[in-house]
Amino acid sequence: MNFETPQALKLYSPLTALLLALLLAPLFLSGCALALSYPLTSASLGVWGATGKSPSDHAMSYVTDQDCESLRLLNSENICQKVNTKPVEVVDKSTRYKD
Repeated sequence: MNFETPQALKLYSPLTALLLALLLAPLFLSGCALALSYPLTSASLGVWGATGKSPSDHAMSYVTDQDCESLRLLNSENICQKVNTKPVEVVDKSTRYKD
């Protein structure tokens, strides 16, 4: 059996392969640069994905002490709605052994 290196691979030395990789790296990493160039947008998408509200919605909710979500305008609803918070009932579920 003949296990010689194919002719196409003989053309590239390790140094040539390294230089080629360094030249092509910016092309392959350009998608990452887009996200890093707009950190506020990236953070906004992260917050929206986790909570369903944008950072401005959270700020508006904090200022007005209501539940605000700007996407409610699409359903012709008020942006901010009163929050019906009831006192939280605390129940002790710990097991205690009596001596």
